[in-house]
Amino acid sequence: QFVRETVFYREALAMGLDRDDTIIRRRLAQKLEFLSEDLVATVAPTEEQLKTYFSENAKKYELPALLTMTHVFVDPDKRGEKTLVDAETIGAQLRALDPPTEGAEDLGDPFMLQHYYPERSEVELAKLFGAEFARSVFELAPDRWHGPVLSGYGVHWVFVEQRLPAEAPEFAAVRDRVEQDWRDERREKFNDEFYAQLRARYEVVIEDGTVSAIEDETVGEIEEEPANLVEDEAASLVEDEPASLVEDEPASVVEDEPASVVEDEPASVVKDTAASENLAAVSGNAR
Repeated sequence: QFVRETVFYREALAMGLDRDDTIIRRRLAQKLEFLSEDLVATVAPTEEQLKTYFSENAKKYELPALLTMTHVFVDPDKRGEKTLVDAETIGAQLRALDPPTEGAEDLGDPFMLQHYYPERSEVELAKLFGAEFARSVFELAPDRWHGPVLSGYGVHWVFVEQRLPAEAPEFAAVRDRVEQDWRDERREKFNDEFYAQLRARYEVVIEDGTVSAIEDETVGEIEEEPANLVEDEAASLVEDEPASLVEDEPASVVEDEPASVVEDEPASVVKDTAASENLAAVSGNAR
């Protein structure tokens, strides 16, 4: 299988099948990016670096404010034009309750979700009731009924029982997350520096109409080229090349080439590419 793959690979290169191919171009660029990321992964942060990063990004790790609430639902689909009038009547009844939430659910209409939500963040409530409802609820004073408060479901009366302020966690509690964020940020910075060094070696000239032509060509290659590779170019291999492949070269391919493929080519990839030198330079700067 190795010999077969090598034969086809070298014939494909000789035919220029690697040129002007979007898929191959992207794959090679991706491999180079992976190579640069591997160098960054070998650099481990110190505890001091992580603690400094944690301090500089404290807001990122802050635990959100939490709110405990009970609500009573007034269904506009059921009550129609009387919804707001009925809501005011229900609000008066809720304010007269003692304790303030006992039996409250029975005064409103059935609701598809819960009536009681303990220690939920604004983000969590927004996912359930909508962003405007969540924002409004977090502005309400505790220990009293508020309403009407609107959501995508309809009309609510809300009783805020408790509000816990946002707080900063201890470093030890979020250390793993801090390290992952530190590595991600380091990798992104390293990749940007590596690209900047490579980009400095090129002069890019964009002529009128070139950008749109490139975009159109890319779309066409993505949609059509894989099929052409199989249908059209395989046919040319069968029609034009079989004699030379079978009669002239098999012995040398089997006897002489595998060793060179294994022994000679990897070294040349590392030694001869300017990209590897740039990787080493940027890696040194990262450390």
